[in-house]
Amino acid sequence: MNLFTKLIPILLALMLTLSACGTRETADSDTTDGTDATTTAADGNTAPDGGEGKDDTRSLKTIYDGFMAKVDAEFPSLVETPVNRDNFEYYFGISDRSIAESTYVSEPMMGAIPFGISMLRVKDGEDAAKIAAQMKSGVDPRRWVCVTASYVETVVNGNVILLVLDDDSARGAAIVEAFRNYQ
Repeated sequence: MNLFTKLIPILLALMLTLSACGTRETADSDTTDGTDATTTAADGNTAPDGGEGKDDTRSLKTIYDGFMAKVDAEFPSLVETPVNRDNFEYYFGISDRSIAESTYVSEPMMGAIPFGISMLRVKDGEDAAKIAAQMKSGVDPRRWVCVTASYVETVVNGNVILLVLDDDSARGAAIVEAFRNYQ
């Protein structure tokens, strides 16, 4: 056997190990109402005053952009990730999609960085605080296979729930605080 023949199994094993750390399941995008979008509210809607207890009609992307602009921290390159029936539980820690009016997920382009922001607008009549608690206890902080988020927190602002997973507690807390105070 030559050296090349001996190295092939080692290289294959190394490639499989590395690829497992950076992959995640994806599928066609849909929201709870079956449309092909990650948010169902339209950009540009007028918003109420915001804050705790008030329903917000702005798109989740608009809200995300607004509160993230107030966070003074370094972030990895983030991308919007489509949410669908196959990955809903992965991002929100709950399986009941019927409670969601719209969703928004932002995560790093690289799959092995323990950071993720998931936003969910609850439908009218749903208990956002109860759902937030279920999300926090149900989400897997080790979902990236090779790394773990040490900071896991949910917060409610009106009818929107924010779930933050981060390996930097100070940055995670700053995101939660910015969302909590965002109007």
